[in-house]
Amino acid sequence: MSAEVSVAVIGAVAVLIASVIGLIVAVTTSIIAKEQKISEFRQIWIDALREECSEFLTLSMHLANIRKNCDSEKLNELLLRIFKLLNQIVLRLNPSKDAVFIAKLEKLARSYTKSTKSNFNQKNNLNLIYEVSKDTHVLLKKEWERVKNGEKQFINFKNIGKFFVSTFIVAIYVLFAIALIKSPILS
Repeated sequence: MSAEVSVAVIGAVAVLIASVIGLIVAVTTSIIAKEQKISEFRQIWIDALREECSEFLTLSMHLANIRKNCDSEKLNELLLRIFKLLNQIVLRLNPSKDAVFIAKLEKLARSYTKSTKSNFNQKNNLNLIYEVSKDTHVLLKKEWERVKNGEKQFINFKNIGKFFVSTFIVAIYVLFAIALIKSPILS
C-alpha cells in the first residue's frame, strides 16, 4: 500500500510541478513580449528625438552663420522652425531629469531673438551649439543603453529568473544524488 501512496504522491507532485512550470513559462513569455514592445516604442522615440535634435542643431548652425545678413521675413521663418523643433524636443523629454539639457536648448533658441543684427555673437552661439550637440550625444547614448539593457522591471525579472533557475538546478542535482544513494542498485 505504501508503494501505491508513493506513486500517487509522485503523480500529484509531477502535476503540480508541471503547472508551476507552465505558469512560469506563461509569465515569462508575457513579460518578454511587453519588454520587446516597450523597447520598440523607445527605439522609435530615440529615432524621432535624434531627427529633431539634428534638425534643430543644423538650423541653429545655419541661423548662426546667416544671422547678421538675414532679412526679417527669412529670420522669422527660421525662428518659427527653431521654436517648433524646440517644443517638439522639450515635449519628448523629462522636465526634471533633463532640465539642464532643456535649459541649454531654450537658451540657444532665445539667443536668436534677443540679439539684433549688430550685437549678435556668432562665437557664443557656435559654442552653445557644440555644447547642445555633446549633450544630445550623451542623452541618446543613455537612452540606447536603456533599450539595450531593458527596463528596470525586466532586469529585476531576469535576475530573479536566474536565481530560480540556479535553485532549480541545485534541487534537481540534490534529488538525483539522494535517489542514487538510496537506490537498491548501489546497496
